[in-house]
Order: sequence, then structure tokens, then C-alpha cells
Amino acid sequence: MFFIANQDLWAQEPRNEGGAIETLGNDPSVQNPRKATDIQARAVNASHLKTPEYMIGLWGIETPDGLSPMLILEGRIGLDRQIGGFPIQCDFKGLRGKVRVAQCASYQDVDLGLSMVQSGLAVVDRGLVYNTVFEELYLQAEGQARMSRKGIWGYLDNDSKQHQTDTSPYGIIAVVLLAGIALFVGLIALIVRQGFQRMNELQAESIDIFRSEQRLKVKEKYVIASMLASEIESNTSKIEAYLMVYREMLNKINDVQSTPKYMESGDIVQKQPVLDRNVFDSNTDKIDLLTPSLSSKIIHFYARIKTKPDYATLEPDMPRAEAKNLVEQAVRQGEQLKSRGEEILTMIESFRPKSKKAEESVEEKPGLKLGG
Repeated sequence: MFFIANQDLWAQEPRNEGGAIETLGNDPSVQNPRKATDIQARAVNASHLKTPEYMIGLWGIETPDGLSPMLILEGRIGLDRQIGGFPIQCDFKGLRGKVRVAQCASYQDVDLGLSMVQSGLAVVDRGLVYNTVFEELYLQAEGQARMSRKGIWGYLDNDSKQHQTDTSPYGIIAVVLLAGIALFVGLIALIVRQGFQRMNELQAESIDIFRSEQRLKVKEKYVIASMLASEIESNTSKIEAYLMVYREMLNKINDVQSTPKYMESGDIVQKQPVLDRNVFDSNTDKIDLLTPSLSSKIIHFYARIKTKPDYATLEPDMPRAEAKNLVEQAVRQGEQLKSRGEEILTMIESFRPKSKKAEESVEEKPGLKLGG
């Protein structure tokens, strides 16, 4: 279940487990200890990056000790592939020794740490992600990589099988188990032969139950997606109205031939639009019914919504350039939030059934994943 507090995304800090991560606030070498963009970095391994000035440890993930050189090399290549040679942007969380712990995204807005977990090249640092908005998403990605035996998980599985083969007591146990399985299979074959008709009936009943459950699950996905789409669509309309107001204010400030309203009697800038999040807050336990990519974008969208927006006062004696900067910042943040909402609406629209026949066809495919 995801829990999103009513606060800005950058206010969501990981727990300080045993003092493992120290604050960046007292580091004089860091001009902006929270966010940084256009960072040129190269992968050291699946969980660490090197910049010309410092080392970055990706927040929320780690690489186990004792990995083979091939796995280490695969992790480095995989992380470099995600970076693609372009600048990255990071949200710094703190220090671990001389390493700066940060949550970083590629130029395509791909969470680098989550990508490494999904590829099986790193595992989740559960102490850091615990009780954050990203906990469920990271753990779900790790579970999928483990089930698919990707990267580290395939290596551990092969190593475990080799160890069992080389240990003689386990070999004896395996022989005993195989003998027991053979005996069990023989008994099952006898039972099947005696009650074949009954088994067929039970199997048919089980298939019907399974299909009914799958149909209900698929319908629930569509219901949740549609409800979220309605709320996000309403929010994008509110954002557009918000932008109209502050774009007009910005135009008047930029017009040097006239006197802006704030210079006559002062004015107030609402830094964020007032948006709804009731549908999201009521269904956080169902967001994981959608695909990881779609659920991640929805979480990031709502994490930026404040029920009580911040305000800035424009005093009559405030310099025009300073007032312009405040209004431009409000417009820029509104445009970014509107763009995220429109992207989510496009993703939701792409998997909505176009007709009743198409919906019935979807219900008959138990393995369908919504959201691409």
C-alpha cells in the first residue's frame, strides 16, 4: 500500500537508519544541498556514479558484497546505458562517509535506482526506502526481477543449485525426495484413473472461478484508472486556469510602459494551484494494480500537489525583476505539473477498451498488463 503525505515531493526524506546518512546542510562544498541538474556522471557499478568532483550513491538501492566481476561489469554497463551520455538530475538526500546519497533520474526522467532494481543488477536498501512513497514501487520491482531471475537473482539461483549438487548429504536427500515424488506420482495416477471424470469436473469449475476472478480484477483496473483520469483531467483544467491568471500577471510586469498592480497596492502570488486528490488518497492501496511505469508517474504527480498552497507577497516597493522571478517560477511549476498530468492521461487512454467487444476480449486474457 502506498502512503503519500500532503507535502512537496522533495520534503519526503528517507529515515536516518542508525545515522548511516548524514545531512548535506553543513557541507560548505555544496551550494544547493538538495537538488542538482545537468550533472555529468559515469557509472562505477550498478549503484554508484562518479562525477568530476564527488561520488554519488544511488538512494534506495545497494549491490551485495561478493558479486562476480562479470555481474559488476554488467551493472556498470547497464547504468551507463540508462544515462546514455547525457546530463542527469539528482535530489540529494545526505552523506554516507564521503559519498553523496541521491535519487537521480536520466534525461528521459527514468529513475536510475529503480531501473537497476528492475534489471536485477541491484537490490533494494530496505532501511532507506522504508515508509517512503517509493517503498512499494521499489519492492515490487525487486520481486519481479527475482521471479524473472534477472541479473543477481539468476546468479544466486545457479550458485545455490551448484552448492546443492556438490554437497553429498543434500544429494542423498534429493534422491530420497525423488523416490518419494515418484511414489506420490504413482498414487496420483491411480487416483486419477479411478476418478477421472470427477477430476475433469473440478478442473472445469476451477477454470470458471479463475476466469471470473480475472474479469473482476481487469474491471477493477479500468475503474481505478477511469476515476484517476477524471480527477487528473479536472486538475489539468484547474492548472490551465491558474496559468492564465499568472501569465497575464507576468505580461503586465514585463510591460515596462505600464505600472503593475502590485506597485500600486501590493499583490499576492499563489505558488501552486489548489488541486483535488481525494480519488488518489482513497485508492492508494489499489495503485499497484496498474503497471509500475504508470503507477510511478501517478505517484510523482500527486506528490507535487499541496492541499494548502504556499503564498508570496509582492510589496509595492519590490523591484520589478524580483516580482517577475516569483511569478515566472509559479508559471513554470504549473506548466510542468500540467505536462505530467497530460502524459498520464495519454497513458491511461491508450489501454482503455474501444468497444464492448474489445473489453470482453481483454477479460479473457489473464496475463494482460495495463499501461504498456
